[in-house]
Amino acid sequence: MQIGTYLGMLHGSEAELARAFRFVAKQHAAEPDIEHECTLFGSWCDEHVLKLQPFVQQDGEGSRDLGMMRFLFRDAAALAHEGSRMLVTLRHLHHLWLMAQESHISWLIIEQAAQGLRNESLELTCQEAQRRNHLQVSWLKSRIKQSAPQTLIVSGTAGPTVLVP
Repeated sequence: MQIGTYLGMLHGSEAELARAFRFVAKQHAAEPDIEHECTLFGSWCDEHVLKLQPFVQQDGEGSRDLGMMRFLFRDAAALAHEGSRMLVTLRHLHHLWLMAQESHISWLIIEQAAQGLRNESLELTCQEAQRRNHLQVSWLKSRIKQSAPQTLIVSGTAGPTVLVP
């Protein structure tokens, strides 16, 4: 069985997503909605990692594709040097959305395998995580839609340098 490969990928994706949410919450603490939601979403990802652990131990863990966050956030760091705080915020939200989508499709794949294996416990874990993941993606999409016009149309606003995690 190859389920261990995807469990490992999902385990790593959720751990990276938790780290990314916490990073964005800290970098954008001046924006209360971002700080609050990203902190909450990061804690959900931490819980997902813990809930996956028994399944990872049972079925093995394939290679973990870590480092996605560093790759995705690299261009936001370059934008920070240009001084566009609003554009950095938009890119951070965009990257979080991409990472959350990675988790979304991985949860779906694992749920399908759980159904095939008739593993109700794993299936329920996937369904709960997908519900939360949907809320993450929906909030990110709404926040991106809110900030995109003023970020891309209104001239940039200088802000503090943002570091890559």
